[in-house]
Amino acid sequence: MSPTNDREYYWMLRKRKKIKLREIAAFIGVTVSHLSMYENEKSNLSPEREQAYRKYISDNNNTKSIYFKIDLV
Repeated sequence: MSPTNDREYYWMLRKRKKIKLREIAAFIGVTVSHLSMYENEKSNLSPEREQAYRKYISDNNNTKSIYFKIDLV
């Protein structure tokens, strides 16, 4: 499936990178439901927030480091 517009492209990229809506919503300052409606083309974001949404997805590699402690006895 290839994207037909920018919203679909960023939605697919977000899914591929496994970025949660709640992460982006907190970053750009909107509710999860508003962001969901934006992705489903039922609402819009301000130009500034739309730019932040795209930048977050583009720049995020979703490489969360996992640290664990090994106790040597």
